[in-house]
Amino acid sequence: MAVVGQLMHDNFAEALDDTVVCSMSRPDVQRLLLSDPRIAARISETLGQRLALLEQRLSDAVFKSVPERIAGTLVVLASQRPLGRSPSVHLTHEQLAEHLGRGLA
Repeated sequence: MAVVGQLMHDNFAEALDDTVVCSMSRPDVQRLLLSDPRIAARISETLGQRLALLEQRLSDAVFKSVPERIAGTLVVLASQRPLGRSPSVHLTHEQLAEHLGRGLA
C-alpha cells in the first residue's frame, strides 16, 4: 500500500501459526505492476472498493445515529455468516463497540 501513498504505521498482523513473511521493495512492486496489467487492474479494483467503504463509513458516522449504526453493524455481521448457519450474532458490548469503531456498519 505504500506504493499508492498509504501510510502503514498503525497496521499490524499477528500470525497464529508458523508463517513465512515475504516483503517487496517499492521498485519491485512497481516492476510487478508494470509487468502484468491484470495485477494492476486488481489492485485498482481493490482500492476502489476500499474507497467506497471508507466513504460509506464517513457518511454513516456523520448522518446516522448510534442506534442506526449498531443495527447496520448487526445486519452486516449476520449477513456474513455461512449459508445454513443461524444469522444470530453473539457479541459483548465491547466487541460490538470495537466493530463500530472499525466501521463495519
